[in-house]
Amino acid sequence: MATVEELRKQIIAKLEAGEATEELEGQLETAIKEERRAGERDRLSAIANRRKQLKAQAEGIASKCGEQAQAIDRFLKVKDTSVKSIRAIITKLEELEPAQAACFAEYYNYNQFWEETRHIPRNYLPAGLTCPMMAHSKYAGPEIVQWTAHYLKLALECLTQVETAEVKPMPGSPEKDEV
Repeated sequence: MATVEELRKQIIAKLEAGEATEELEGQLETAIKEERRAGERDRLSAIANRRKQLKAQAEGIASKCGEQAQAIDRFLKVKDTSVKSIRAIITKLEELEPAQAACFAEYYNYNQFWEETRHIPRNYLPAGLTCPMMAHSKYAGPEIVQWTAHYLKLALECLTQVETAEVKPMPGSPEKDEV
């Protein structure tokens, strides 16, 4: 079948020659309709493809949101278990503080023991007298239980504030089908 432009040229040539153009005009009308139908079909096909693409994107986003929701649920369950464990440790540490303080009630360090015993002759001190002390490093002195409890309480406070929040669509998001 001839294109619309070819049919127009043929009609003009026949009109110039004074010949009848009814048959060509019928073909032209049919060609114009077919061209419009093809254009409309292409436009509708492009819209359908765009809608498929948007639906696929939306499904991908929904899938990611579902996976994130599951991850958050798992995290919150583990967090709750951890919070219980941390609370139990803090309770034990609170019991441990007075016990540790008692270890330093008489002598805080070797110097105190030495100061008290240095003026007493050895034969008056029991044989083999030593003062037991808690060993500690520069990071773990007599206050280690208090510091540990303090930092665990801070961690507990941070963890207990973690919750789930619903995120709403961004302002300006289309609420209806625009395509």
